[in-house]
Amino acid sequence: MVTDTGRIEAKKGLQWWATDCQTPSQQVKLRVAYIGKLTMPSKSFVTITTDLTKAIGTLRKAVPEAMQGFSALHNGAMKAGALSELDKELLALAIGVAQHCDGCIGFHVKALIRLGVTREQLMETLGVCVYMGGGPTLMYAAEAVRADPKPLLGFSDIS
Repeated sequence: MVTDTGRIEAKKGLQWWATDCQTPSQQVKLRVAYIGKLTMPSKSFVTITTDLTKAIGTLRKAVPEAMQGFSALHNGAMKAGALSELDKELLALAIGVAQHCDGCIGFHVKALIRLGVTREQLMETLGVCVYMGGGPTLMYAAEAVRADPKPLLGFSDIS
């Protein structure tokens, strides 16, 4: 049975039923792989960032002045100064995690890899995120770990 709080109460084959609605007719089916434990559906941060890049390209054509302003803001904020580019990207990732922004996580992990972030730097940053944000932030810190597409940062323990 599915409760009105959205908790998963029963399985039906390999499909789990979850809802935040009160009537069974409004239930949403969530398909997950079930191999001895409940697993979350996977996200592809490569797909997320690729799709967003296309949509941002559309915005660049439709509202070029606004997008140029955003690019100027980005370039000014992320330029190395008292803080390195890497430090600023770690801050940006932390904010993306705290705000539950999948696109932010994908783009900033990609930038961090380009800048040579170490696993230890990333994990310490995510630890501070969890400390400051509690349980919901822990879930998005885990998403940031999953955003490494290769995995270049040595997250071979992720399946």
